[in-house]
Amino acid sequence: PLGVPTRLDRTEAAGHLEPAGLLILVTDGVVESRDHDLDEGIAKLCRRAAELRERPLREVVDGLAALADTTLRDDVTVMAVRLS
Repeated sequence: PLGVPTRLDRTEAAGHLEPAGLLILVTDGVVESRDHDLDEGIAKLCRRAAELRERPLREVVDGLAALADTTLRDDVTVMAVRLS
């Protein structure tokens, strides 16, 4: 996780990515907003990621970061990697 102190307890999960699969990591500043609740922000992120998934990584990252509510002045971090 991004920005999580190592001394905190947390659960782990494992998954499988297919070749050419896309892994995206974001901070909460991408999905939080004054205009909608968190679940709506996550749904919006998922829809936009699906639209962008075949685009170059730079466009994926920029397109997802653009979802952030800039009035919050929160951290906005998007990391993406495509497996080959």
